[in-house]
Amino acid sequence: RWERENNALPPSQKRPPPQRPAIPVDHHDWNTAAWELSQ
Repeated sequence: RWERENNALPPSQKRPPPQRPAIPVDHHDWNTAAWELSQ
């Protein structure tokens, strides 16, 4: 989806593809961080 939307943009607004995080985050850590940010 990102590639399709990026290709539809004019050349001056195109961005490089996003990079995945180098350190994988497990679901428990992800859920904990999301819960803390929502408080």
